[in-house]
Amino acid sequence: MDKLREAIINNDIWEEVKNEEIGSRIVFLDSIDSTNFKAKELASKGYQSGTVVVADEQTAGRGRLGRNWYSPAGTGLWLSIILRPDIPPLDSPLLTVIASLAVYESLLVLEKEPAAPEQHNNTLQIKWPNDILMDGKKLAGILTELSLGSKINYAVVGIGINVNQEEFPAELSGIATSLRREYNKEIDRLELFKKILISFERYYFRLLNNDGPQLVKEWKGRMNIIGKEVSIHDNERIYQGRVLDIAEQGELILESGGEIFHFWAGDVSLRSSPAG
Repeated sequence: MDKLREAIINNDIWEEVKNEEIGSRIVFLDSIDSTNFKAKELASKGYQSGTVVVADEQTAGRGRLGRNWYSPAGTGLWLSIILRPDIPPLDSPLLTVIASLAVYESLLVLEKEPAAPEQHNNTLQIKWPNDILMDGKKLAGILTELSLGSKINYAVVGIGINVNQEEFPAELSGIATSLRREYNKEIDRLELFKKILISFERYYFRLLNNDGPQLVKEWKGRMNIIGKEVSIHDNERIYQGRVLDIAEQGELILESGGEIFHFWAGDVSLRSSPAG
């Protein structure tokens, strides 16, 4: 039996991570269309905050903008966390911020080979607003979905990490990577999962304790986008300009054609600097 599956079924993880909330209940599924779909279903039925849905395989995994996420069996970490945070709905983008920080921190402890550890910090990067890149290729993604009323009824934070894939479909081969491909060895999914639960809880409690501005500052520090010329596609049009800052709710501030625009989501790509 797979170590990750066995540990969840035997309820071994909770004792090891020693969290207060995140991972208090873990639901494991051999195969599901999407862990976010299942987590939203369970949240609507009243499942407690901190419940984590984990699947060995997703048949309809999703990224932002309705895109598919390649999620073959036994190769990655596909999970969704149910949260019931007592924060204003305006602060809900910070849930993606803390998830990005938790995944980044969990991945950073791995030492890339053959690069020296001090070089490794430069290869792993958060791409605004919700991806983790390694050497410029997509390694992990986050998808946060909400049920809103006058407050946040619940949030579901989906995390997908390419762990042990050796190959990708042709359309992804140039833009996606996995830990196995980068490190030239198989990665222990169970150990990585436990690291994520521990890191996520720490950042989540900081958010609940009003540390949002500092969290955004740390998030921003793990990017390389401030001052860069970029293109942003927001589903309606493409904007081109210079990134001025990442603001307090995590929104990107862009100067384009003498105007200032604020974006909470969108596809960002760096533009080549003009010669000369």
